[in-house]
Amino acid sequence: MTTPHRFPTGVQYQEAVQHPEQCFSDPDLRSASFERMTMGLPKAISGNFASVFPMTTSGGHRYAVKCFTRQVAHQLQRYMLIGEHLSKLKPRWATDFQFLSDGILVDSERYPILRMDWVSGLTLTRWISNNINQPAALSGLTQRFDELIADLVAAGMAHGDLQDGNLLVADNGRLHLVDYDGMYVPGLDGLPPGEVGHPDYQPPGRSQADYGPAMDRFSAWLISLSLKMLVADPVLWDQLNPGHDEYLLLNRSDLADLTSSRRIAMLVSHRDAEVRRLAHIARDILPLPMTSIPALAIPALPGASTQAAAPTAATSGIPGWMRGHIPEPAGAPGPSIAPAPPGQAQPQHNTPARSLTWLVRMLAALPLAAAAGANWGLPAGLAGIIAASVIVTVTVWALYRRDPLTRTFTELRRARARATAGVNRAAADLARVEKNGAAVERTARRLTSQHAKKRTSVQVAFDRRRRQVAHQEESIDRQLALLRSRRQQEISRRLTRLQQEHVRSWLSQAAINANQLPGVGTQLAANLAAAGIRVASDFSGIKYSRGAGPTSIYFQLASGRLVHVPGIGEVKARRIDQWRQDQVATAVTKQPSAIPVPELQVIDAQFATQERQLRDEHSLVTQQVAGQVAAIKHELDAALAAADKQQRIEQIPIDQRRTELAAQLSHAHSGHLAAKQHRLDSDNRLAAARRPTFRSFVGSALRG
Repeated sequence: MTTPHRFPTGVQYQEAVQHPEQCFSDPDLRSASFERMTMGLPKAISGNFASVFPMTTSGGHRYAVKCFTRQVAHQLQRYMLIGEHLSKLKPRWATDFQFLSDGILVDSERYPILRMDWVSGLTLTRWISNNINQPAALSGLTQRFDELIADLVAAGMAHGDLQDGNLLVADNGRLHLVDYDGMYVPGLDGLPPGEVGHPDYQPPGRSQADYGPAMDRFSAWLISLSLKMLVADPVLWDQLNPGHDEYLLLNRSDLADLTSSRRIAMLVSHRDAEVRRLAHIARDILPLPMTSIPALAIPALPGASTQAAAPTAATSGIPGWMRGHIPEPAGAPGPSIAPAPPGQAQPQHNTPARSLTWLVRMLAALPLAAAAGANWGLPAGLAGIIAASVIVTVTVWALYRRDPLTRTFTELRRARARATAGVNRAAADLARVEKNGAAVERTARRLTSQHAKKRTSVQVAFDRRRRQVAHQEESIDRQLALLRSRRQQEISRRLTRLQQEHVRSWLSQAAINANQLPGVGTQLAANLAAAGIRVASDFSGIKYSRGAGPTSIYFQLASGRLVHVPGIGEVKARRIDQWRQDQVATAVTKQPSAIPVPELQVIDAQFATQERQLRDEHSLVTQQVAGQVAAIKHELDAALAAADKQQRIEQIPIDQRRTELAAQLSHAHSGHLAAKQHRLDSDNRLAAARRPTFRSFVGSALRG
């Protein structure tokens, strides 16, 4: 069947499913009934690239039928390999499925479907909401999740979308992992992934390139740590996920920047030591690059014994529950020996032809005739017995070897040997292609590293030249800045001097008299004048000398000399000192805030000539530097362009080789898979055709 490139929509599938007896090729689904919505239409669960319909057979078995709304690359090969690995692993969490390549008929075209066993249970977050107050149940679920991850890691597999909707918890607490569209198993290397996962459970920026056995590590750590924190403190569920949404304790906004996450900050500072410990682990591991995240570490449970489950040998490359529902790989021979009907024994070998039977009987009688002759005393009787026995044995052995059943079994053994050799050759071809691919990737990384170093080296060299050229301009800028600083210092110096002169002039006009100073009469004013204190500028302050007796008051004159004025006590001295401070404050408020314009013009004239000379020199140097910088930039751009061109030239054969190897890898994977299938079919045929023994051949011939 030619696979259509355009797939039906969910609505078209919904119309077709209304008539299961007409649209489905599977007998169970033809007699199944669909689950109805309010309007009577089949209930559909829409996903990224499929619609899923719940169906119930006449016998009561429930299925989830996935109908694809767009083409999925390498769909057959993907489901064959996934089914093969799951059939070997046989995990408790897996869901049985069958891929039907022509499963449904829509508008006269047949399309593939996936028939899965229906899993009855709750999604992870809904189950947590219902069981958050049952620590034993929550702890058991946490352990089962860790065991699920251990199963995947041990088998070299990864799910690709570990999240709430794909982790279902049954009524008995059993954990189921569903939706294997994005799963990775060994042998899928080189194929594109089906999806990149739910953003609330994946690292920021995960892309299609992040596909392989390690792609579950981020989400495994996130889910396991979150469950363990809920076991330690169930209150966290309502605190950090009050709406009981699809995430656990951290959502996509937290994962985008854990350093500024409010939730992670709360967990790291939690009152419970176990929650803090787990939160620190999350904060350390989750920001790591995907390739650096370690596998989930599961501590050994006390008293638990690990028993390695021996994988059951598969009788076919396709699991039994998928055989008959997907086509065999191209080139795989069909079964040559049909199994016996139930209750009927399979014959061990075919009976020789009647003519061959009589020949064997006659040959077998020769030794008996020779023995009878010896008893009658015939000469050389003993020699005749030996000769007859040898002749009979050799002849019957030759007949045994030429027997059709013996020849068929021998040919089956040779075919099995050829199939084994084919598997070895296919594995060698696959290993060779993978080795060549690894070598090409190493070469590509080496060239990329060399190119990056070359660009960095060129950039550093040209940056050094630009700094050298710009040094002259920077020197003039420093001189101009220094000149402006000196001008400002001169202005500040003259303004300070002008303000000081204003304050002194004001104080020299503030006379001490009885009218201005309460409590200071004419006599005290005269005593002050006698001591040389007539105005506020005559003294700078008052000193107090406290000894055993009364406090001595001294006025500090402008010259610095201390004088004692009779009649001035401590109270009056403080009044006089406060009066002087008030005069100083008044003078400061009235002092000039800028120097006069004529003085400013004088200062500007002093610096104008130097500044003009520096600016002229700066303009000239700027023009020179601009030209040199432009030339350097032109050389830099040319050098970088040449390096990029060289890289593109060197990259062309690498890209071509990558394309060739990708095609070879896909072909090698398909060939290896077909060769393994061929060998397994040969094993089946060889096991069914039991080898006839020489003894049974002779006995059957004698019996006729």
